[in-house]
Amino acid sequence: MYNKFGALIEKIANIHPINFTETEVEKTVSQLIQTDKIYIETGIEIDTDNEKKKIIEEINYYKGFIESVNKKLSNEKFVANAKPEIIENERKKMADGQSKLQSLEAALNAFN
Repeated sequence: MYNKFGALIEKIANIHPINFTETEVEKTVSQLIQTDKIYIETGIEIDTDNEKKKIIEEINYYKGFIESVNKKLSNEKFVANAKPEIIENERKKMADGQSKLQSLEAALNAFN
């Protein structure tokens, strides 16, 4: 990823250095972008209770989102009448939602 975008991000955002990791980074602000998580060191003390609350709200949103997509895909009438590309799009939304939910649950577990 760095080879593709790292130098550009460093230049545009005036951020140096950019480090890539596979593990959680403590005392940072994190943001989920699609299925990737970025960590930003701010030098500011993080309110972990507030961060947990935000993550729980996002988890609840994605649970509801997944449930609504699942209802569509479980509806025989919808599946029978929808174009194949619409069905595929709904399946992709379901997979994306589940992936984000897993990432959020992992982030919440990191607080515990």
